[in-house]
Amino acid sequence: MQPTLPRAVGPGAQVRILHPGGEATGLISATRAGWIELQTAEGTSYLAVAQITRIDLLSPPAAEEPVTGDDAIPVPRPKPLIPRPGTPGRPWSDADLRELAHAFLDGGADGDLAERFGRSRHQVTTLRQGFDAARGDRTTEDCSPVAQTWIPRFRRALGGDRPEK
Repeated sequence: MQPTLPRAVGPGAQVRILHPGGEATGLISATRAGWIELQTAEGTSYLAVAQITRIDLLSPPAAEEPVTGDDAIPVPRPKPLIPRPGTPGRPWSDADLRELAHAFLDGGADGDLAERFGRSRHQVTTLRQGFDAARGDRTTEDCSPVAQTWIPRFRRALGGDRPEK
């Protein structure tokens, strides 16, 4: 694991660093990948953070003034969620389930019904399994676990209560 530096010890900070080769005083110009780039009176020094034994903060980096006006970065805000009529996640009403049941009986294809009701094809296929089990054309064991949860709902929506096979 790479050693990390305290927040105050960053670019722009005036520091005195004690390391195995001696002592260095200067201005930190950059920190990256476990190294410090230090501008000293003798020139630029690169020091491995893992080799540093002590850092004295002589002056912290200058605080940046907040940017205002046209240069200010806008604060991100989530977009308001507006439910749309064709959203696949909205609940099914009993009237929609009755209409879907009639469409199943008329031989409608799952893809066409998904588009018509504004739902996903997979959801319509799952509902078809539940509908078939609710009317007795399929056993509950032949349905997916999700489709099994729709069986009582279809029975209620269609106004009949048939025993399970």
